[in-house]
Amino acid sequence: MSYMNRYMRGISNGGFATGKALTDDELRARVPSIFATEAHESRS
Repeated sequence: MSYMNRYMRGISNGGFATGKALTDDELRARVPSIFATEAHESRS
């Protein structure tokens, strides 16, 4: 069994392992920090 197969085996199919890329809107809803233009106030 390859590394990726072992890794993916433990992931539920909650949108991550569907084989389709997320749209920008879906990414903004799930991980808005990747679109941040400046650091969070708790970061220097």
